[in-house]
Amino acid sequence: MAFDFLKVPLAIFVYPAQSVREIIFSYRTERENIRLKRENTILNFEMTRLEQLQNENNRLRELLDLKSTNKFSIVAANVIARDPDNWASTIIIDKGAQARVKSDCVVIGQLGLVGIVTEAGLTTSRVMLINDPNFNCAALLERSRAQGLLSGSLFGGCRMHFFSREDDVVKGDTVLTSGLTMESRQSLFPKGILIGRVKYAGEESSGLGKYCLVEPAEKLVRLEEVLVIIP
Repeated sequence: MAFDFLKVPLAIFVYPAQSVREIIFSYRTERENIRLKRENTILNFEMTRLEQLQNENNRLRELLDLKSTNKFSIVAANVIARDPDNWASTIIIDKGAQARVKSDCVVIGQLGLVGIVTEAGLTTSRVMLINDPNFNCAALLERSRAQGLLSGSLFGGCRMHFFSREDDVVKGDTVLTSGLTMESRQSLFPKGILIGRVKYAGEESSGLGKYCLVEPAEKLVRLEEVLVIIP
């Protein structure tokens, strides 16, 4: 069988040409995949941003609804920072003296009591949260009407004490502000603000009374917007 030399050049160039086409196709496919991934990333970012804006609008709407049903003068504020030394029990808000916010103003959230203003600057204020060991307010149990003093706890929650041995205190009781004025504080915590629920009830070590541990209604480490009650 005679060898056809005329087919040799064709065979030499056909296979490289096919390889080149495959390389070009692979390159274009890779670039298209990169472009699609980039566009998908941008779209995901935009969707996340829009979802966050929607969630923020919903939270603000709930706060404004609460504001409209409250007889007190109220200022809405955003949480803009936390104290590095007291991350879980101190927040900084974006309202101050220009918005009539001052020390001892009570701060609430969508669900209940948040804390109290301890320092007010011109445009920002520092808020001590109810889980701070230095925080205290008069409180009562909704069911039995037993009254006591609510304080922050070193363990991140709240502790209510000064109950008598006869007071009816059980797990699950709703804790509200009692409206009593603290001698050391000028402002009044409005009566009936939800604080949280009793998660444990027991006797004092002295045996002279009872106490309870309270789980705050608000998720204090997740606060983003609050309302400041202006007296």
